[in-house]
Amino acid sequence: MIDNILSLLTAAGGVVVALGGWEFIKYFMNRKTNKRKAEAEADNSELETLRKQYDWLNEKYVALNERLDSLYKEFHALEDRNVALMRKNAELEVQLRIAEYNRCERPDDDCIRRLPKRYKCRIKDLLAGKYDEEEEDGKEKRQEETKESNHD
Repeated sequence: MIDNILSLLTAAGGVVVALGGWEFIKYFMNRKTNKRKAEAEADNSELETLRKQYDWLNEKYVALNERLDSLYKEFHALEDRNVALMRKNAELEVQLRIAEYNRCERPDDDCIRRLPKRYKCRIKDLLAGKYDEEEEDGKEKRQEETKESNHD
């Protein structure tokens, strides 16, 4: 029986020596630790890859935000220009309407007698005596006021 045990130990020792001796024993004893180390290294390399991706995406995000800011500035500049042009257009339309209203239809040889329509209306009222009535009413009121102030 001892011979069988010795032969088994010798065979086991031969297998251990054939597989690397002391290194095999270290491997066998530390296989759980080695497994944890390998998993930690794999996790670390995976995290490093994720960090690189995060940094790359963050750079892209910053670049896109800068581009968006520049586009908004350009958009607001165009909006301001559009508002200024609309305001100028409105002013020019008003000036055009005033010029059309004041346009004289007399020939060039009657240039001295040219008057815009609105002045013609005032002249017609003046010739009709409308302003004379208002002036007389004003004179009467002024005379009454002076009489009242003299009595006081």
